[in-house]
Amino acid sequence: MVQPLPMDPSCQTLHNNHPTQFISLLLKRAVAGGFAGTCSAIVGHPFDTVKVTMQIDNKLWRNYERQSGPLKHEIRGQRGLISPHRFKHLGITLKCAAQILRNEGVFAFYKGMLFPLLSSVPWTAATFAGYTVGEQLFESISALPPGQFSNKKFLIGGFAAGFFSSFIACPIDRVKCLLQAQTKSRFNSSVRYKGPFHCALQVYKHEGFFYGNYKGFGITLWRRIPNFGIYFIVYENTKEICRKRRHSSKSSGAEILLAGGMGGTTACIFSIAPDTIKTRVQTAQPGQYPRGMRSVIKEMIHRGEPATTLFRGLPPALIRTFPASAMYMFSYELVMKYLHNESHLPR
Repeated sequence: MVQPLPMDPSCQTLHNNHPTQFISLLLKRAVAGGFAGTCSAIVGHPFDTVKVTMQIDNKLWRNYERQSGPLKHEIRGQRGLISPHRFKHLGITLKCAAQILRNEGVFAFYKGMLFPLLSSVPWTAATFAGYTVGEQLFESISALPPGQFSNKKFLIGGFAAGFFSSFIACPIDRVKCLLQAQTKSRFNSSVRYKGPFHCALQVYKHEGFFYGNYKGFGITLWRRIPNFGIYFIVYENTKEICRKRRHSSKSSGAEILLAGGMGGTTACIFSIAPDTIKTRVQTAQPGQYPRGMRSVIKEMIHRGEPATTLFRGLPPALIRTFPASAMYMFSYELVMKYLHNESHLPR
């Protein structure tokens, strides 16, 4: 029988009510999360640029349908796991990436990366602080011993992480999506936004601070709260399964990479539909979607767009998510190993 994991130092800190130690823990987690966010952004941002382009570029999809047949067959026609129509999403992913490379060059894949890169520290600090507070809240209500394995605890912690991080993630996503959505050709270098800070300034100038930065905030909550709940449940359970197979109380580096990748990939499948709606809302012209999500869905129905429209960008998102999430949790655990001795990595 596998021995239970020792009490997490963060749980001890909150349980013993030491504010100084708790603040110290949050600062250490911010440093570890900032490093992890940097690694994850560098690995995953090019795929994210392809995903955003696929979600908003209807012309790209129409051209592909004319060449390869309508994507509606995927819904109304063959539904088998190896249906040839299911490979169209992969084909258009490659076509989209090739179009970006041909028209804008290789550096276009990193459009809008500077802002998320610089904001990774507060974003990740809010994520892990929310997760820790959610865990402690559940343990206090349920009288669960600190550090004990519990899927409900992981779910509540993930919900809290998604809620708190949304306040920072929404403005970051707004700027990132606007930068990724604009196209600069090699023959036409004129663009509306010259960079992340210029974009943020223009958004504030024309739309105001709250509306401009928090456009799509409701959809961001709808996307991120369940996303992080699923993420942490899959992440922790994958590590637990791996530990039981080896009859060990510690996770190896390879297991951390696997668990991070599995958690991110599973959460991505469930969050891609609200992410598509969020991208449309955040990149739309002022007044285009006055009711947010409802206006987007109403427009889709009016245009006769199939349900699979909500899953645009899923292939590049999945390709991006596994290595980015794996690197994210591995680098986080690795840094925390040296900062607070709380990592599950072996010594």
